[in-house]
Amino acid sequence: MMAAALAHLRAGRVPAAVSALREAARESPTSAPVHALLGRALALAGQPVAAAKAFATALSIEPDQADLHMARAEALMNCQAWPAAVAAFRQAGRLMPDNPAPFNGMGRALEAAGRDQLALSAYQRAVGTCPSDPAGYVNLGALLVRRGQLADAEVVLRRAVAVDPGLAVANLDLGLVLLHSGRPAESEPYLRTASEIDPDLVEASLNWGHALMRMGRVDEALSAYEHAAGIPGSPSAALTHVGMALRRLGRDDEAVAAFLKAIALQPDDATARHMLAALTGGAAPAAPVAYVRGVFDGVAEQFDLELVDRLGYRAPEALRRIIDEEAVDRERFRRALDVGCGTGLAGTALRERVVRLEGVDVSPAMLRVAAAKSVYDDLHEDEAVAFLRRAGPQYDLIVAADSLIYIGDLRDLARAVARRLTTDGLFAFTTERLDGDGYVLGRSGRFTHADAYVIAEMMDAGLAERRCEAITSRREGGADVDSSLFVFSRPAVR
Repeated sequence: MMAAALAHLRAGRVPAAVSALREAARESPTSAPVHALLGRALALAGQPVAAAKAFATALSIEPDQADLHMARAEALMNCQAWPAAVAAFRQAGRLMPDNPAPFNGMGRALEAAGRDQLALSAYQRAVGTCPSDPAGYVNLGALLVRRGQLADAEVVLRRAVAVDPGLAVANLDLGLVLLHSGRPAESEPYLRTASEIDPDLVEASLNWGHALMRMGRVDEALSAYEHAAGIPGSPSAALTHVGMALRRLGRDDEAVAAFLKAIALQPDDATARHMLAALTGGAAPAAPVAYVRGVFDGVAEQFDLELVDRLGYRAPEALRRIIDEEAVDRERFRRALDVGCGTGLAGTALRERVVRLEGVDVSPAMLRVAAAKSVYDDLHEDEAVAFLRRAGPQYDLIVAADSLIYIGDLRDLARAVARRLTTDGLFAFTTERLDGDGYVLGRSGRFTHADAYVIAEMMDAGLAERRCEAITSRREGGADVDSSLFVFSRPAVR
C-alpha cells in the first residue's frame, strides 16, 4: 500500500495517494512513517487540519522527530492556529537548536499572532543560530519594515545581501527600504539586481521602474515597467505604470492604449481610469481616493525634499502670510484643521498661530511622516469631505495647501467646510488657476479651477469672500505654476 501511495505522489495523483495512505494507516496504526506520509499528502491536498492531525499521530509514536514537528507546525500555520504552531516550532527548536529554521518559523507564527516583540526575538535567535543563513535577516528586516523601523531594517537587510548577494528577495527588500527612505539612487542597483536574478519577480521590476522614475530616467523606467507588464499574471498596475511613463515622455496616444489595457485587465484600477480621463478630456468630479493614496504613499519619505528644495514650494508660507493679514485681531486660533495635511508642511508654518491643530489625509505614509514631526495634536486618515461631513468639533480655521488640485467639483467640499466652521471662522486655501470657466482635469492628473468658479461655489455654501490673489505656489517642468490664494469666512447669521 505504501509503494502504491508513493507511486501516486510521484505521478501527482494526490487524492489517490491520500486514499491509499488512509488504508495503510488503518492496516498499520502504529507506523509513524505511514502517518507522516499521510500528513504530507493531506497537506498537498489542501487539507491542513487533517494533515496536522496525521502529523500529531506520527509524533505520538515517535515524539523526537524534529522534521515532523516542523511539518505539523506548517500545517497549523495553514490552519491559522498560531499558538499551536508556535508550540510546534518551539519543540522542533528544542530538538535541533543549531538549525535556524524552527526559529524563523516561530517568528512567522508569532508575527501572525500579533506578538511582534516575541517575533523579533525569534528571528534574532535564528540569526544568532546561523549567521550565514540569510533567511533570518530577511524575516527580521521585513518585520522591522512593517513596524516602521526603516533604519534598523536597512542594517539587517544589508547583512542579508552580504551573506547571499544572489538572493533576489534580500536585494528586493533592501532596495524597497532605500526607496521608501527617499533614496532612489541608492535603491536602484539592488532593485535592478533583484530583477536580474529573478526576471519573473514582478515586484522587483515594478519598483526598479519606480526608482528610475524618481531619478528622472524615464526611458529606462518604461523598459522596467514593460518587462513587469510582460510577466504572466502581472497586475494591472504594471500596465498603468507603463502608461504613466509614456505620459511623462509625451507619448499620450500610447499612454491611452496602456491605460485601456490596464482597465480591461482590472476594471476598477482607479489610477488607470483617472489618467485615462486626464488624457482624453473625460469628466471627473474628483481624483479617486485610491489614486491619491497611491501617489503619495510612494513618495512620502522624499516628499519634503522634492517639493520644497527642488520645486520651490511656497504655498504654506503664503497661507501663513494671508492668515496673519486677515486675522490681525486674533493672537491664536483655538482649533484648526489642515485638509490634505500630507507631511505637515502647512502645519509647521501655522503651528504657533494655533492652540490645537489637527490634520486629515488619505495617505497613511504621509501621515507617518507628519506624526514624526510632532506638529499636530491629532491626525486622521480619511477623505476630506467624508471627514468634514461626520459629526465633530467646529474649527475657527481650516486650511488646504495644494489639496484642492485633487478635487474638481468643489460643491460638496464647500458645504462640508461651512458646516464645520465657527462663526467668523476662516477657510484659507490654494488652487491651481484656470484661465477659463469652471474646472478642468489636466493631463497631469490634477485639477485647475477658475477663480470665478471657486468664489461662486464658496458663496453658494454660505461663505463670504475675504481675499483672492494670484501667487506662484511652486515650479514644475522648469515653469512657474500659476495658482490662486483664497480666504473665506463664515459670517454670522442675521
